[in-house]
Amino acid sequence: MSSKPANLPLNNLTPQQRQAFQTHLDDLWDDYQDALADLSLEAKQLAAGVAWDNFEDPLHYLRTEVFETYADRANQVANDYYDAVRSAWAEAAGVELPSYEPSQVSADRAFWQIVGGYNSTDHVGLKFVDVINHRSRAGLTMDDLWAMKTDGYGQDEWMNLAADIVGVTARLTAKFNGEHDPSQPRYARVPVGPTCAFCILMASRGFVYWSEEKAGGRDNRYHKNDDCRIVSSWGEAHVKGYDPEGMKARYLQCRKTIAGMLNRDEYGKYVARMKDAGKDEDEIDDYNLWTTHRITEEMSQRDRRWLYDGTTPEPSVESARAWSELQKHERKTLDALKDNGFAVTVRERSDKQGVKTSDAIINGKRVDFKAPEGHGKNTIDQLLRSAARQGDAAVIHLQKERTELDAEACKDYIRSSLRRRRLDYVLLIDYDGNIVRVERDTETASHSQSQ
Repeated sequence: MSSKPANLPLNNLTPQQRQAFQTHLDDLWDDYQDALADLSLEAKQLAAGVAWDNFEDPLHYLRTEVFETYADRANQVANDYYDAVRSAWAEAAGVELPSYEPSQVSADRAFWQIVGGYNSTDHVGLKFVDVINHRSRAGLTMDDLWAMKTDGYGQDEWMNLAADIVGVTARLTAKFNGEHDPSQPRYARVPVGPTCAFCILMASRGFVYWSEEKAGGRDNRYHKNDDCRIVSSWGEAHVKGYDPEGMKARYLQCRKTIAGMLNRDEYGKYVARMKDAGKDEDEIDDYNLWTTHRITEEMSQRDRRWLYDGTTPEPSVESARAWSELQKHERKTLDALKDNGFAVTVRERSDKQGVKTSDAIINGKRVDFKAPEGHGKNTIDQLLRSAARQGDAAVIHLQKERTELDAEACKDYIRSSLRRRRLDYVLLIDYDGNIVRVERDTETASHSQSQ
């Protein structure tokens, strides 16, 4: 192992040569993406055919004729890409990197990763290497795991598994190569398009060292249908379509929304709730993991495309009338929500007498828009009382032309009002367009009032 991780300089290249080098890396990346997409599609089609033909033992046929074949091909594609990028860096930097042994990843190893091995059974802690080498004290085998985890599978499940086998095999190949390569490259977790909040959070780190991954271990997690790729680099690099700085800015924007709830007091309430629910200590998140989960929960409230590349989500409307009835201050609220990545559906107001309709739907919740004109606690309480009659949540938007209410004081007023009002949460938008989430504290809220 070399004394330190690789950080190959490209000082010997002219600007034109650097651009040509980057173009070459982009081409390799595009070819890699295309190859994996083709393999995934082929594997899914074959899996669908087997399920459709009603084989007596579809699992046996799929393992031997589809999964093993396409795992081998994905392993080769990933090894070829890794080696091509590695060689390109060595040539561009004018150095000779030490030799390494390309990783071999089987369909069994990919499946183990996909389903989490035996961790959801009474045999938690079993390792793949022990099971595959028949060293399980319980006599458990990979055949047992495949049969148990795929029991009841239909066509859709087999197709999804086929795609996962391809993607996970490629990812594990890249991971094992990077971990064991004596040249010690850095790596990035790169989404191939809009994806879940956790993947965006991990991708926002940019390129990190494998030693950091090993030290923590927690970030080395993936989920079913996870299409993130692992990309290694031997110097300052850019991956086509990958913008970790932008992802990090949007992650921080989401974190800022709930910063007031990320503290030891709130964590203590979480621990108490878990214990009341009968959870054991090892089932309760530690403070850092709890914080991560709270942030990803907030990120999950935002549009996936916005999280990925910053594209603001255009609101959908129930009708032309719904759009035309929006007032000026409500349109400003809508713009602020868009800029913060919220996908909003504008509702049509009911014509029926006595029927109150919320202004919008956000993440399945009926949400009412409010822009205060007064300056005191009662103003906020009255607005939230009205919102509670019309929906599940509210947005309070402080607009300079309507009020001079202090933003910090407004937060306190909202917390006080939520003790009496049956609203799940309030989003407070300050004068600069920043958003703070204030949630109803169920421990102190009164259950005697319906509004």
